[in-house]
Amino acid sequence: MFIFRKNISLFIFLISFLCAKTYAGSYYAMKEDFTPKIETKYPQLDNEIDADVGDTILSTLYSEVRPSLVLKESIINFPLKILWQTINISIAKGQLPLYKSTDDGKFYEGLESVVQGLGKKSGPPAKGVVFVPADKNKPVQVCYLERENSHINCNPSEDLKENLSFTYSTVAIDQKDSFKRELIFTGVSQKTIMFIYKEFVDNLARPAFTTELKYDISDDGMIGYKGARFMVIKAGNTGVRYKVLKGLN
Repeated sequence: MFIFRKNISLFIFLISFLCAKTYAGSYYAMKEDFTPKIETKYPQLDNEIDADVGDTILSTLYSEVRPSLVLKESIINFPLKILWQTINISIAKGQLPLYKSTDDGKFYEGLESVVQGLGKKSGPPAKGVVFVPADKNKPVQVCYLERENSHINCNPSEDLKENLSFTYSTVAIDQKDSFKRELIFTGVSQKTIMFIYKEFVDNLARPAFTTELKYDISDDGMIGYKGARFMVIKAGNTGVRYKVLKGLN
């Protein structure tokens, strides 16, 4: 009986060891690799700009910029063996934002990816991921992520070489807490110019923060709103020419 239990324990240990070798890891702790939220303002200051009715003349966007891996060619049907089954991963070429970072390396998420061979599963679809080891002597791996914060399963790829098949860059990511302000030119009546001010969170307009504005430009044409300062050079029923001295806060 003791020998039987010992053999069972050994069997369970071996299975656990093999599974651990199959997975690159799970529940990775995110490091501070991400660039803090950045502020992007439009347009550049002190330039004369022409805009049509309905155009955004001023905007400020607060968004997150992540490091990214740029695939030069798409990964098509990369085979990945998981215990007794083989799945195929395809990842579209282009920007793959950093997903998670560990001491072992970095995982870049294929936003446009397909994982085939998993069968029917509930929840969000699995995603293809590229893992770049911190140790440059180790091969880059193609992985699949079944769901957020789940195990990541990887196989090495001899075809993925830094600078030959991929490079690095940064990419802006729309987050649920992204925030945007914009001022839209809506027309002019005699010496009164009209705008609509809008605020967006996660690309959705906030109804309570949509305001119609009217200004008399008969004097110097200088307008101020939400910290912005801009001068209307000329305005008509089809468009406006203006110069921004200071952007929206």
